[in-house]
Amino acid sequence: MVIWVFLPMFALVQWFVGPLRPTCEGGASNWAMLIVAVVIGSSIAAESRAWAAAKALLTRPERTIMHQLGVLQKRRRLVVLGIIEGLDVYTDLVFPLVAYTCDAKLTDRWLHSWEVVPVVGTYAVQILKRLRFWGFSLVSIGIVCLA
Repeated sequence: MVIWVFLPMFALVQWFVGPLRPTCEGGASNWAMLIVAVVIGSSIAAESRAWAAAKALLTRPERTIMHQLGVLQKRRRLVVLGIIEGLDVYTDLVFPLVAYTCDAKLTDRWLHSWEVVPVVGTYAVQILKRLRFWGFSLVSIGIVCLA
């Protein structure tokens, strides 16, 4: 829950705070990554507490069955997957900000790559000239987050 509430707000706030702002050369700042690590760490701590509470509700035979079915071992892999998912959410949210800082370097090359596409290339270039690369990525991330 924290990841889906805090990280989108943090992605917006970091644009206005100089040391947290991503750059074209370096991407996300180390300070921003430290904050993201703390958020993911708090999610892991909450998950561990919830897992301990769920296991406390089980009787001894139920724990034995869960162990035999491999549920306890699968949890470790799922925790790692959750960490990767948290990082993925953050990088998705910050990508339009990095694209904005790299706009001068990216948009012209990107438009040129669309010019050679048959049939839809010329129409895409007209739309994307106004939208720019960072605007397209912002719209794309917005659609992904809402879906």
